Amino acid sequence: MESDGQQTEAQVQRVAPQFFTGQLDPVPISIRYKLAMFAVAVGMGLLPLLYLALLGIVAFGIYLYATSATDFFFPEFGGRRHSFGPLLLLYVTPILIGIVLLVFLIKPLFVRWRMLALTIPLSHTDHPDLFAFIGQLCQRMGAPIPSRIDATFEPGAHVGYRAGIGSFFSNDIVLTFGLPLAAGLNCQEFAGVLAHELGHCTQHNAMRCSYLIERTTHWLSRVVYERDEMDVDLIQTTQESSSGLVVGLVSQLFVAVARGILWLFMNAGHWVASFMSRQMEFHADAWAVSVAGSEGFVRMYRRIEMLAASTQHVLAPLKRRRGVKLPDDLSTLIAVQAAQLAGETQGRILETATRRKTHWADSHPSAAERFARAQQSAQPGVIGDLRPATVLFGDFGAFSREATRAVYQFMLDAELSEDELFKVETPNTAPPDTGAEEALIKEYFRGLGSLLSPILIEEKQGLKRGLPSTWRQQHAEARAALDRIDFIQLREELKRNDAQCLQALQAAAMLQAGVTPSPEAFPLVPMDAVGIESSQGRAELTRAELARALEPLIQLSRGRLLTALNLLRTPEVSRRVADSQALQDEIDSLLHVLGKVGSAFPAIMELRKEFGVLQALLAIRDGFADPTAAGAALAASGERARGWIAQIQQSLGAASYPFPHPRGLVSLVDYSKTRNFHADPIVMTQMEAESHLVMLFALYHRVLARLVEIARLIEDQLDCGATIVRS
Repeated sequence: MESDGQQTEAQVQRVAPQFFTGQLDPVPISIRYKLAMFAVAVGMGLLPLLYLALLGIVAFGIYLYATSATDFFFPEFGGRRHSFGPLLLLYVTPILIGIVLLVFLIKPLFVRWRMLALTIPLSHTDHPDLFAFIGQLCQRMGAPIPSRIDATFEPGAHVGYRAGIGSFFSNDIVLTFGLPLAAGLNCQEFAGVLAHELGHCTQHNAMRCSYLIERTTHWLSRVVYERDEMDVDLIQTTQESSSGLVVGLVSQLFVAVARGILWLFMNAGHWVASFMSRQMEFHADAWAVSVAGSEGFVRMYRRIEMLAASTQHVLAPLKRRRGVKLPDDLSTLIAVQAAQLAGETQGRILETATRRKTHWADSHPSAAERFARAQQSAQPGVIGDLRPATVLFGDFGAFSREATRAVYQFMLDAELSEDELFKVETPNTAPPDTGAEEALIKEYFRGLGSLLSPILIEEKQGLKRGLPSTWRQQHAEARAALDRIDFIQLREELKRNDAQCLQALQAAAMLQAGVTPSPEAFPLVPMDAVGIESSQGRAELTRAELARALEPLIQLSRGRLLTALNLLRTPEVSRRVADSQALQDEIDSLLHVLGKVGSAFPAIMELRKEFGVLQALLAIRDGFADPTAAGAALAASGERARGWIAQIQQSLGAASYPFPHPRGLVSLVDYSKTRNFHADPIVMTQMEAESHLVMLFALYHRVLARLVEIARLIEDQLDCGATIVRS
């Protein structure tokens, strides 16, 4: 066993992996950017001077009034000035109002200003790969390496001077990023975020100018919006006496006018600074595109939009939390919920973002402008690492859970116990694997039950009342009949017919798009238009004949399953099966779902055909000889697919998914939707169709296999007469 000293030496000698490849050229600063920076610096420099000029005008006005109005308010008789009560009050009131106004304008300069925000520092010893990742990125960009790296729970990042004005003329910077970014982005996208922020640090003068602009803007905003005890006292003055009412109201009027003038200064500064801010963002975007590549940048931006929407959804309940459990890992929950957003929901969020236009007072350019610049540059990037960004951390889960507790302590001012938290788990996003379920179905129904020979049960065909002896006899007859079936030849004919139908549809669609299909890709159909049409007709006739031959076998299979499930409701069987009532409730729920899937199954199979057509057309889209005909063929196929999807969703209705799900209770419609998004509507339709097919076929196999599992429990009890424990 190594000593502590040896372990430390091993850690020091550890060689970090190289995360970036290729050459990274510096991003130049445009003339427009430099002119904007100069104009903004001049404009922002004038604002404090205008503010001081306003103070001087008010102070001089008070002095001028106090010294020049004495002859009017204090007339001289016989070599002496005389004062009268009403005139004295009239003389003093404007001075008091002026002093109040001056105090209200000056007081924000002497009030300590502090913005509370929670940041969690990261340690180099705990996360060596993360620090190596950032260090390598800084070296390639020529940016200063951060003196400190902090994390928050906001879905963004920023850089700033670590000690404020004390770090103004040095490279002493702090980099802050949101843990949801690390949880929800891959390494390539995460590098793009960091490159954007570090890109600001390569603009040394611009960053200093931006810091001064930010401080000036905050300063003016405090003057305009900050309220304290003096504002309360001024309001109370109007309630104490009639003279106080006059002085208080007039003072409030003048204070409001002065703040209105400063509001104009503040907005003028914001409007002037916004142009420079947009140029800074474009420059930082260019760094992000150079690092992550054009496509990586667009994916990064879109993912951040999803994470931002998810963050609002997750963090909002914390403000009104009481009596409910809270997640033990906020960043992972934010990333999970962002990944679980349906593709159409993602599309709406991104459409809203891309439709937003840049206004002259916006500090950031619009998403459409940023996407256009990124795609126009066509940069390959210097990192292709698509692993989750969490791999850069020593133990991201442990760090995020610890940070989550710190957030609760900060926001709720309370230390939460384990009983007040629920564990956040990352769901398995891989396509459902139903191999075991399909094998169980095939064995029980003697080869039937596949997608080409589905065992569908309408809700009206479900469990019914009857005599136990009748159920026993019918079950025995159906079981014996199935044992005598030789389904191999019919199954092979079904497979060949299905392949011929799909190939004929795909070949016909390609001809319609102006592309001649190749015999190698479609060996089961002829290559001319007449032959393809004839092949389609023959395949449909054969399918109808096979369906008629298949129907008696489907009825036998359905009869075996339903009679076995019906027997569970008889006293003889139910008292011998553990948890029989719970099993009966589960059967009712599963049969309801199977009925919904059965009503949608014809549309599902039609969508399967259209999905094959979309696949064939999209695979050759770039080689279309006639773009007009090809576009029309793709559009027509996409429209038909969307129609079948709508019909499927209508058939599924509001039925719920019957098995445990990471998001709790979800509908079959929501369960079926894709969690991916593509800007191309045709590709998006293809992805939506594929998701519906994969998820609903998996649901069919899982539901039917679970019913078969319960039926086998009952059959085992009938065969041996022993008490069966529920699985």
